Amino acid sequence: MHPRERAFPRRRELAASTGVPENLRYAIVAGEAMLRLSYVCFLGLSLVGGRALADVVAIPLPNLAGTYPATRIASIHLTQRPSVIRSATFVVHGTTVVGEVDCFDGPSPWPMSLTAYLEDNTTGDHWYAPGSMPDVSGPFEWETELRTRPTYPPATWALLMDGDADIKLSGSTAFTVCAPTALMPTAQVDEAILYLDADFVVPTRSGTWGVLKAFYR
Repeated sequence: MHPRERAFPRRRELAASTGVPENLRYAIVAGEAMLRLSYVCFLGLSLVGGRALADVVAIPLPNLAGTYPATRIASIHLTQRPSVIRSATFVVHGTTVVGEVDCFDGPSPWPMSLTAYLEDNTTGDHWYAPGSMPDVSGPFEWETELRTRPTYPPATWALLMDGDADIKLSGSTAFTVCAPTALMPTAQVDEAILYLDADFVVPTRSGTWGVLKAFYR
């Protein structure tokens, strides 16, 4: 008996039972084994050191809730450090009471002004998100992508790359050259959220090799 036949005693039986020629059956089995091995190697390489995962992360900022005019600061703590940050969007909602001013031709609405700031003087990064407040009293909600101040060199996201930063929400009465009346504008912020569009490195998890072994069986 040929040595290869002794190494694969089931090969002749499979060929006889399926009607597939012996050499062709051997080639199919060998090809399947190589395919499995190639896929396992691919998985192993892709898991070494982790991989970058694109995601949009919602970061609640409860410390910014409250009554304005005021200035409040909230800390950002990311559970994973980003490798790339593409953009950040600030979303806020609540209720507002619009004030009044007299421009010598009758009363005019006097809205609040709300602006979020993400700044770091050590890195020179300055980002801000000006809100669009309504000129009638009632609920409000707005979202604005953070933009850079005109600085040189241009602002980067270095202030968030270590996963920690402070964001500030400042509320004041909108600028006016008219005479304010007794009614002043106010705002009650119920919720503020920062949405971060970034890539995060996903580390290799324990037990991954068990998945590879299960596949290879």
